[in-house]
Amino acid sequence: ITLYGTDWFNYGVEAEQNGDNDKAINYLEMSSLFDPNLKGKCYSTISLIHFNNDNPELAFKYIDQAIQSEKNNKNNFIEYSMMKIMFLRKQKRIDEAFKLYNELPEDELSSVQKYNLFLLHMDNDDCTNAINIGEELFITLEQNITTPMEILSEFAFNIAACFNHKADLQY
Repeated sequence: ITLYGTDWFNYGVEAEQNGDNDKAINYLEMSSLFDPNLKGKCYSTISLIHFNNDNPELAFKYIDQAIQSEKNNKNNFIEYSMMKIMFLRKQKRIDEAFKLYNELPEDELSSVQKYNLFLLHMDNDDCTNAINIGEELFITLEQNITTPMEILSEFAFNIAACFNHKADLQY
C-alpha cells in the first residue's frame, strides 16, 4: 500500500494547484496513511493550504503534527520548524517565533532559513541583529548563482532599510 502514497501526494498537490483545497487535503491525508514516511510532507502541505486560506488554527495544528512526525529527521524537522516560525512571524507572534528558533541548531540552517531569521529580527525592529546576520548572508547569496534576483533585490532593500532605521535612531 505504501507504493500509492507518492501518487496520492501528487494528486493532492495537483488538486491544490487547481484550487480544489478540500480535495487536496483529502488526498494528502490519504497519502499520509498509505505511506507514513510521507506524513511530515503531507501535513506541512496541508498546513500551508490552511494558512493561505486564513485558517491559522488548523495551519498550526498540522504544522505541529509535521514537526512531531519528523523529530528523527533533522533536515525536515528544521524545515517544518522554520515554516512554523514563518507562520508565527506573519501572525505577529514574534516572541513565540524566537522561542522556537532558539531551539534549532543555528549552524545547520540553510541560507534561505537564515534569511527568514533576518526577516524575523527586522520585523522585531532589531536592526542591529538583522544587519549582523544580513551582511554576510547577502554576500553568500549573491555568490550563489542559483539565488533568484528578486530575492537579492528584496534582501538588499531590507538591509538598506535596516541601516536607514539604525541611522535614524542614532540621529
